[in-house]
Amino acid sequence: MRWSTIYQSWQRSFKPFFNSKRSFKPHCLSVISELIHYTAARNSGGVSAQMPLIQVIVPQVMSLKAQLRDSSKDEEDVKAIARLFADMGDSYLELIANGSVESMLIVHALLEVVSHPEYDIASMTFNFWHNLQINLIERDSYVSFGNEASIEAERNRRQSVFRSSYESLVSLVCFRVQYPQDYAELSKEDLKDFKQTRYDVADVLIDAALVLGGEVTLKILYIKLVEAVGSCGNDEHSNWRPAEAALYCIRAVSDYVSVTEAEVMPQVMSLLPKLPHQPQLLTTVCLTIGAYSKWLDASPSGLSFLPPLIDILVSGMSMSEDSAAAAALAFRHICNGM
Repeated sequence: MRWSTIYQSWQRSFKPFFNSKRSFKPHCLSVISELIHYTAARNSGGVSAQMPLIQVIVPQVMSLKAQLRDSSKDEEDVKAIARLFADMGDSYLELIANGSVESMLIVHALLEVVSHPEYDIASMTFNFWHNLQINLIERDSYVSFGNEASIEAERNRRQSVFRSSYESLVSLVCFRVQYPQDYAELSKEDLKDFKQTRYDVADVLIDAALVLGGEVTLKILYIKLVEAVGSCGNDEHSNWRPAEAALYCIRAVSDYVSVTEAEVMPQVMSLLPKLPHQPQLLTTVCLTIGAYSKWLDASPSGLSFLPPLIDILVSGMSMSEDSAAAAALAFRHICNGM
């Protein structure tokens, strides 16, 4: 199909919907989504061949950004709009990865999607952040730049451009793993979904750590932990959920934190004995101790932390079945590391 024909069809059929505040017809947004996919498909010539059409689509979809925050909008409309942004991110990844001013507008819109209170909407972008991380890190993305010096310079430039976006991403997703108030009443299916959410968020945090570095990611999460501990209290009926969520995230990036890290980890270890022995929180504390056993072994101050940490693990052995399993695993990691 010729570009002029596609453009005229776009003007006639779809542009009025972008200029309207009424509810969208689901099939219209679906067609626009298909059009985004079409512009990136190999059989259409790909992104480079379809750039004129892309330059029409992107500004029109971007004009919907404010509607992501419109509380009067129907939830299905918001989901459909969020899907358009996710489709743009997935389809135009290589264009976005160059870090141009224009591409960063799409990235900021995708962060807007991540910040949406509905997890089903926020998680639409997770695939984008994963694939962008691969594009930013992998050498194959830079082979066109020629020699090693040019490749490394461009990789550093791009990672610098996207640094603040991944920092924001960490802050925006970490609360998603928080235990719901009605956790004890969750159905088997809802419990499975909650656990999957935690796994998915952990994967996003690992993507961020690969771009930012484990230490930078840890520092962001530590700030969240300090904020949570400040309102936690010291009994099992306290508001333990935010602290547990922050610790879960800190544990998730443990493989990417250097055993020589000396700024944040000593403070994390100092905080653990101050946390209440609530069953779910205690389980995560035990798992965190086990996850950082190599750090405890390598750190000059590691031995000084062990007595209170061992006390925590002993408490975990008798608190619940889950905390006992977590404590036993932590003991094994510590013994293997010493």
